[in-house]
Amino acid sequence: MSDISSVFADGKAIIPYVAAGDPDTESTVRFVLALEKAGADMVQIGIPFSDPIADEPAQKDAALRGLASGANLDCAFRIVEKVRETSAVPISFVSYLNPIFGYGYGEFFSRCAKCNIATVFVIDMPYEEKVELLSYAQANDVGLVSAIYPASERRLELLADNADGFIYLVPMKANADEVESMISAIRDRTDVPITVAFGAGKPEDVKGIVGSADGIVIGSGVVEIIGEHGKDSEAEIAEYIQAIRKQI
Repeated sequence: MSDISSVFADGKAIIPYVAAGDPDTESTVRFVLALEKAGADMVQIGIPFSDPIADEPAQKDAALRGLASGANLDCAFRIVEKVRETSAVPISFVSYLNPIFGYGYGEFFSRCAKCNIATVFVIDMPYEEKVELLSYAQANDVGLVSAIYPASERRLELLADNADGFIYLVPMKANADEVESMISAIRDRTDVPITVAFGAGKPEDVKGIVGSADGIVIGSGVVEIIGEHGKDSEAEIAEYIQAIRKQI
């Protein structure tokens, strides 16, 4: 996980999300490079899935656009391979478990290593099932990101103690008090970097939730722009990331 230290080395990290193949493979490559140039510290690439039950509406729409263009896990790897021709920007895959299971855990993480994927976040994988993937991830030096939601103190401590890569903090109310309370509890248990989920919203809304976190994950903001502007989204997404940088 050599990329992780660089992601959080210089101030608060900005980690935007795009869906593979949205609206097509070539555009996704351009968008990843545009996000890096605009100041993103890491880019999350979502693997389109036909039943994205935990996604926000804009992410579901992005997944459907990706599926319509023929995107799948192989497509996501090809996108990263194309990006790697000119860029070493840290990349995290975001996926449901089923595509990875169908691909084969060993083959998936081996190819992640070849493409220098820093981390993988499996949306629907409970902590109790993490061990099933952990050996494959560790053997290939790929971090398995943990999502932490508001929970009992005992549950939060368990998740924090076993966090890997970075922590994806998902507050229910997305306000400063809740975020700071969760961050404080997590800091007592681990030094793993903490990011806060930020869905759709104006750049100025970031100030209210990022607090003392190490970074912010932008789940819907960029894909909403892509949904509106399609293949011609580079200028708009760059402007959006730059505006968020000014807020944190």
